Amino acid sequence: MKKLLIASTIVVLVGYLSISGIAYVHDKDYAQRAAARVAASSQASSIRDVLNRNACYYCHSTKTVLPNYAALPGIRQLSEHDIQTGLAYFRIDRLYAALDSGVPPPRPILRSWKQLLTNARCRRSCSAWSTGLPA
Repeated sequence: MKKLLIASTIVVLVGYLSISGIAYVHDKDYAQRAAARVAASSQASSIRDVLNRNACYYCHSTKTVLPNYAALPGIRQLSEHDIQTGLAYFRIDRLYAALDSGVPPPRPILRSWKQLLTNARCRRSCSAWSTGLPA
């Protein structure tokens, strides 16, 4: 019984560390590819870098590219829930389109972002996510 418990613990630990490693590599690669895209201006590049570094695209974009492990049962449901919750708060698709095209983002988007980022709860949760790219 003790050996079974130890073996089960090792399997769970190895699985968790493997998925964490895959997630880290996927996040870092995705953010680096996104950061390598040419921006319309240096200011647009700076804004996009912050969004990519904090992995905002995962939960706040309709064009989310999830890693392969996100199709696993349990993880899939959690990912879908996080995306739906994130999309309910705000979407960054129009902001990314504006940054890529070089036109200023529409004022309603900027107002909603200002309101969102001045919210104390958001400041704590927004700074918790990171792709591991240097600031």
